[in-house]
Amino acid sequence: MKKHILIFCFPALFLILSACGDFLDAKPNKSLAIPDNLDDMEALFNNNSEINAELVIPLLAADEYFTNDGGILSYQQWQRGIYLWDENPFDLEERVTEWLIPYRNIFNANLILTSVDGVAGNVERKKNLKGTAYFIRAYSLYVIAKIFVPEFKNSNNDNNKYIPIPKSPNQNDQSQIGTINEVYQMIIGDLMDALEYLPENRDFPTLPSKKAANALLARIYLDIENYESALAYSDKTLASGINLMDFNELNLNLQNPFTLFNEEVIYFSRLMSYSFNTSPQTIINPELLNLYEENDLRKQAYFITRPQGNINFTGSYTGTSQFFSGLATDEILLIRAESSLRTGNLIEALEDLNLLLSKRYQKDNFEAFHSTEYKEILTRVLEERRKELVFRGLRWADIKRMNNDPDFQITLRKSIEGEEYILEPQSPRYIFPVPPLEKSFY
Repeated sequence: MKKHILIFCFPALFLILSACGDFLDAKPNKSLAIPDNLDDMEALFNNNSEINAELVIPLLAADEYFTNDGGILSYQQWQRGIYLWDENPFDLEERVTEWLIPYRNIFNANLILTSVDGVAGNVERKKNLKGTAYFIRAYSLYVIAKIFVPEFKNSNNDNNKYIPIPKSPNQNDQSQIGTINEVYQMIIGDLMDALEYLPENRDFPTLPSKKAANALLARIYLDIENYESALAYSDKTLASGINLMDFNELNLNLQNPFTLFNEEVIYFSRLMSYSFNTSPQTIINPELLNLYEENDLRKQAYFITRPQGNINFTGSYTGTSQFFSGLATDEILLIRAESSLRTGNLIEALEDLNLLLSKRYQKDNFEAFHSTEYKEILTRVLEERRKELVFRGLRWADIKRMNNDPDFQITLRKSIEGEEYILEPQSPRYIFPVPPLEKSFY
């Protein structure tokens, strides 16, 4: 075997959406239609098909599933390139949706931030719009940074410019290209600003709240290995209560036992959908499947066995075939458990871990996990992240983070058409190149 090492549209806003579609385009000189009332501004953030959509690239690149020679035939060329960690997965003239949508969301956020103060209307509505805009700008930039920017640990020794960090809707001003430090300073700064304006709660989790901003900060700080801050923001997120589903109470005979906006969802987002998402040939990695014990209810809640024997993921928190990628209580509880452990609080880590597991295992057969050994507890916490947060697009960042620790490094392997592809820890191919056509615009 040869080896390779390596939803909603608003007609009244047609002009706005058309204009922002040209963001980072080759001829960004069209005049912009600026929303002049709060209804139109709010409508921009109710465009759930884009505002609440997230890159599928982390799922493609990670190790939660494999496809086969038949399955790979349905992949677009860039999807195949990402799946096999190609050094240049994007064609020279390709417009990449995974790049365009986050930057369109940033454009809309900037549009609001530069115009909302000049619009008449209710002060609370304007504050909510500001907070939402800061949150959306941070979230969108973060999902891009996870793919196209090196890890934050390299920030002190790397002054290279990587991705645009636009702070204005002016399409002619594309001079702001960020270093690693500048990218993350903007993301975290925006979330701090969001906390000043966002309401405590929302009627629907498609819009962010203070709790969502705290949860996103906890996720980001975990990713950049600032465990003290990850602990602080996971604490703030969970301060109002820990809402967990008890899987013993779910109807596990259903293909998907979860409902949209279930009690654990803090902020709703989904991975962009393509044909491979629902393909029977998107086959769960047997190594992952073998981690679930017989009395672990997640095995039945998350997966289905097809007639041909393939095992697929169907248990998304969207309640549909779309893959949930938002912020939820289970993730934040695991962030707090890991951060507690890494900052020396073993007892608190075990309490959070066992609280989650008590809701995931059969009640009659559940035994709490106990240990006094740091490495044993960390191994279990990381294992539970892998089992609990499956198919949410989080595994790729976890692998990169674990590869910084020699005790937990992972070598990824995939086989297609008789060839084996290998991704070693610390490989430069963990960072994908900006699509060439997009890079030519700045």
